[in-house]
Amino acid sequence: METKELIFQLMEIDKQKLLLEKQAELQQLHDQLDYGAVGDMAWFCERVNMSAGNAKERILYPFKKELEGNIVTFPEVQGQKWQFNKWPMNKWIVENFERW
Repeated sequence: METKELIFQLMEIDKQKLLLEKQAELQQLHDQLDYGAVGDMAWFCERVNMSAGNAKERILYPFKKELEGNIVTFPEVQGQKWQFNKWPMNKWIVENFERW
């Protein structure tokens, strides 16, 4: 291999490594934006790409024991709003995607 080709390959490897590092930093910053933030049912539905009815039927009620409290505040009476602790909810969605 020619020296120029080796230099080019090394530069490409460095470029890819830097890109991966920056993507990881960006993801970390994005995660921090949701830390401590509270979402509503519209936020959750957008996050899981489902209607409210499907989200309740497929995710929220079947996993209520896991989610209730720290991650999701379930309404106690009709008309009361759902509340989602965004950061833990996002983490739960990623870790449990295959279950629902």
